[in-house]
Amino acid sequence: MNLLSSATAHEAALIRVSATLQNDYVEHRMTAVLRASADWLAHLHELRSICATRGLARLIVDGAPERWEHEGRDACLPLAEADLIVTPEAFWFRDRLRGQRTTVETARIDMQRFLRMAQRGNAREAEAEAEAEACAA
Repeated sequence: MNLLSSATAHEAALIRVSATLQNDYVEHRMTAVLRASADWLAHLHELRSICATRGLARLIVDGAPERWEHEGRDACLPLAEADLIVTPEAFWFRDRLRGQRTTVETARIDMQRFLRMAQRGNAREAEAEAEAEACAA
């Protein structure tokens, strides 16, 4: 997992996570790009809280990353069933190619590590704005 780009004035930070596309015969390395917006982080925290308070091992809801990539380019996959799977400690995405027995799934993403990285990426924009305001004054 790595920070792809820091936040800007109009967009939240992007985080790239490793993923795998696989079927019965082959396995390809992929990546998923997640946008760490405040709304999405709040939604993730809410799902994590539901797991913890209800004692659930996992919670599966509709959800997909910003995009799936292969070799740094949008994979343009014909996807059918996007899932966001959340546990109290981690989350990951899973999807299936339409009409095939092929799945694409991210690695498990440690919740605390992801939230720290998202906060760092989003904080860089806040620091840049404060620096610009200080220079202007």
